[in-house]
Amino acid sequence: MSSKVLFLCDGYGKDNDATGICVRNVAEEFLKRGYEVFCVFNSGKADCEFEKGSIKFYGVKEALYDRLKHCGDSSSLLKRAFFSLFSRIRHIVVAPFYPDVSFVRSRFFYKKALKVVKQERIDVVIASYRPYEAIYSLIRLKKRFSEKLYCVGYHLDLLTAPNTVNKTVRNIQLLKVKKAIDREQRCVDLLVLPSALDNENFRFPNARFADFPIYNPDVKEIPFDLPYSNDYVNLVYIGSLNSQNRNPQYMVSMLDKMGSVSGKKIVWHIWGKVEQAVLESIKLSEHIAYHGLLNNANVYYALKKSDFIVNISNEQTLNMVPSKIFQSFSAKRPIVNIISSTEDVSIPYFERYGDSLNVYKHQGEDANVQKIKEFLENKLSQEIKGNEDLLRKCTPAFFVDTFEDFRRR
Repeated sequence: MSSKVLFLCDGYGKDNDATGICVRNVAEEFLKRGYEVFCVFNSGKADCEFEKGSIKFYGVKEALYDRLKHCGDSSSLLKRAFFSLFSRIRHIVVAPFYPDVSFVRSRFFYKKALKVVKQERIDVVIASYRPYEAIYSLIRLKKRFSEKLYCVGYHLDLLTAPNTVNKTVRNIQLLKVKKAIDREQRCVDLLVLPSALDNENFRFPNARFADFPIYNPDVKEIPFDLPYSNDYVNLVYIGSLNSQNRNPQYMVSMLDKMGSVSGKKIVWHIWGKVEQAVLESIKLSEHIAYHGLLNNANVYYALKKSDFIVNISNEQTLNMVPSKIFQSFSAKRPIVNIISSTEDVSIPYFERYGDSLNVYKHQGEDANVQKIKEFLENKLSQEIKGNEDLLRKCTPAFFVDTFEDFRRR
């Protein structure tokens, strides 16, 4: 069995990059098992090569579109207008190539991967979506080396969930995605897909299903000075918030109406990137304590030491399962899950977890206030066992076991 594995990915291990953290976790599991690990990744403004933590990294600079993204947030009207025009033209140009929307960069990504495969004599390549450049390179590598190279397509994000508002454009994209997945599964040796896609449409002979490898049962807590108080009921949310997809305002309204639980004031502690307009709005509530960004190494400790975890489910990307929910499950704390749509694919995960309350916005505020209050009162200071079977599928070890078991066949 091969001892050399090459990862093709976007970011690697960045605190604000969920897929990058997942790739890092899996890569470290391979290292534990004696494999040599290499990585081709998105290195930002310039190509680079370096070695860190027993892994050799080969960076491919970002696409022109990504280098210009900052113009869209600029205070300069001219820069914003330029980026808007550039984006419109780009959408027209890349439409025929979807989902390979960075088709020029894909060629550079492939060349770098090819160089590493030849230079390091790699015989296992694992490509993580996103970006699609990684999948494009994986397919070309497999066609070039055939049986000499064992290729794995690893989909952390759902390729089947384009974040497009226009229904006509979205339907066209979905048709192209279906063809792209079919092309990939016919080419690669193993295709690992999110469990949310475990249905008859995706049960290919070479397909296996897993969840985000975000949970490590051997993880060590890294304590820090928490802002929690025994005088309060401490709720926590760690992640991004915005007005379009994850809006916390409904939960804030619930807390304002509730006030306290079991004679204790409720304080909702929030860490993460929060849209400025949303932040200004929620900070008007006496129940909100915003603490800025949190180092990824401290997330588990902050979740585990809370009284309750709050999850704000997606409003637009209903077919996307957020990676952070598995980290919440691993903390084994009761969870209040605010749901915008019954079509949210993450709902079954919370039902399987058990110690959670699904709060549907359409059921009305008064009824939901009472439901949340009863849940907080009943679960306060209660020991939670969690769901080990659910957590098993979101470990790095599960992915590597899946890979090794399938390859032995």
